[in-house]
Amino acid sequence: MEGRLQKLLIAEKLTPAKLADTLGVQRSAISHILSGRNKPSFDLLQRLNNKFPRISIEWLLSGKGNMYKMPIQSSLFDLNTNENASIKEEKITFQINDTDVNDSNEDKKNNSLQKEIIKQSAIDTVVTCIESIAVFYKNGTFKIYQSSK
Repeated sequence: MEGRLQKLLIAEKLTPAKLADTLGVQRSAISHILSGRNKPSFDLLQRLNNKFPRISIEWLLSGKGNMYKMPIQSSLFDLNTNENASIKEEKITFQINDTDVNDSNEDKKNNSLQKEIIKQSAIDTVVTCIESIAVFYKNGTFKIYQSSK
């Protein structure tokens, strides 16, 4: 237990005195646990759990699992809550130069057609990657749209 408490101090960048002050316990209580003299009381464990809710109590007590609980994304649109997720934002950009002012009407039509073909090709590429889309409504209902491809 003392080793895990020491790891907690390092991970949270705390001194034993600062931890004691944060938990509202005597500094000697933390010192005695770190030295192996005493085991933490149930009250101290509850205070740790309340002040550091991200810390896994199972890890603290037994050493099993990860030090930190896995974050739970509270909302589909709240991406910041999931710190471990690697979120990739994909953007489609079209880099087509506009035609010169001196181009003939036929050239302008061809260039416009080329731009439209490239845009449609990029859209088709993205659409083929989508398997389904779910829309959730405030009243608790939802609608799932499946890809037809």
